[in-house]
Amino acid sequence: MDKERKVKNKKSESKLMYFGKLAFWLLAGYLLFFTSLPDYIDNAIDSIDTEEASQVTEAVEPVPVPVQAPPTPSVPKKKVEESCEKIIRGNISSSGEKIYHVPGGEYYDATVAEEKFCTQAEAMAAGYRKSKR
Repeated sequence: MDKERKVKNKKSESKLMYFGKLAFWLLAGYLLFFTSLPDYIDNAIDSIDTEEASQVTEAVEPVPVPVQAPPTPSVPKKKVEESCEKIIRGNISSSGEKIYHVPGGEYYDATVAEEKFCTQAEAMAAGYRKSKR
């Protein structure tokens, strides 16, 4: 029993030693590479004359590409107004408040419209609020 335990311990110790050495050499290589890299770059830059350096920078710098929005189909304003049924009625109350009425509303039929709109958003953009009834 004791011999088996010793054999297992030796195997696990040898694995630890292996991985420890591997980690050491990897770290040493990493440090060697990255500590000598700045010197290598500096030497390379010093060996290039200024004309070559400007060519290198021109080749490396990205050229901006203009981005254009896709063209939107233009519809004449008159055609849009003609195609819309202006069913939303807007009127100004005696107190000066701008109110719009939609079909089916309580006061829709009784409203004499000062302005008519195609959409509720259009009415709100003109400063009207929706009728409470």
